Amino acid sequence: IERYRKAVALLKQALAIDPEFDRAWRSLAVIYGNMHARFGAFTDTEVYALQLDALEKALEINPENASTHTSLGSLEHNLSKAAQHFSNALALDPYNDAVLNNSALFLFFLGRYDEAIAVYRYQLTLNPLNELALSNLGNASLSAGYPDQVISAGETILEIHPESAWVRFNMGSAYLLKGQAEKALEVFRQEPIEQHRLLGEVMAYQAMEQLDASNFAYEELVQKYGQENIFLVACAMAYRNEADLVFAVLETEVHNHNKKRLTGLIASPLFERIHGDPRWTLLLEKNNMLPANLDAIDFEVSLPE
Repeated sequence: IERYRKAVALLKQALAIDPEFDRAWRSLAVIYGNMHARFGAFTDTEVYALQLDALEKALEINPENASTHTSLGSLEHNLSKAAQHFSNALALDPYNDAVLNNSALFLFFLGRYDEAIAVYRYQLTLNPLNELALSNLGNASLSAGYPDQVISAGETILEIHPESAWVRFNMGSAYLLKGQAEKALEVFRQEPIEQHRLLGEVMAYQAMEQLDASNFAYEELVQKYGQENIFLVACAMAYRNEADLVFAVLETEVHNHNKKRLTGLIASPLFERIHGDPRWTLLLEKNNMLPANLDAIDFEVSLPE
């Protein structure tokens, strides 16, 4: 973390010399985010305030910078304001890979999976080995219910980087969608990140009705990662249809973080088993995240010809 602190100090020195250096303000926002994600250097509230302040300063200096707009769109809690930032970024630089990727992620979080997939496929026409686009294509295809696309994207990623994390988890989840639980378990067991592997084992054994094995993997997941990654544990709870536990976690997570966290939950197929619970609808309604709310967000990506 000391390297990041030194970088912050150097950027602040540069800004003391030239406060109009908008790129330095954007870089500060990125570093604050990394310090939070990797080291927990700030609370969610603190890092949001720091990043927002830096990016708003960058925007004030240069309102025509696509990178600033797409970064603000990714940070913004208000989905309508986020849509406007992404639209501005696309108008300023429609071929920018980061702008396209962030815009597609926004479509994904709005539940517009096919539109997001179209953007990722466009990115792959520009660079067939774009690993981030392939990974996001797999995520969107899983949520859209296209398991063969998930598996195909995952196989391509593993050809590029055989040790890529999360890829085998997505592929295993795709095999579950296809009703191939034994194949899913085989793939999950090859996942290099233990917490992802354990979640996959919980799901595969549950699907195979081997409940003792599912319980054993679940207990290990909770024991090792229950404090560190409660969201992953909530995924396991949801797949096991332990609705009371899931909603207790979700209410706490949304209260302690922000409503935008819910967009990721809506998009995750792991929570589909609790969608029929009346509390799911109430949670979405309370946070203005019902499908009708998301459909009302005015945003589309017009891909270059």
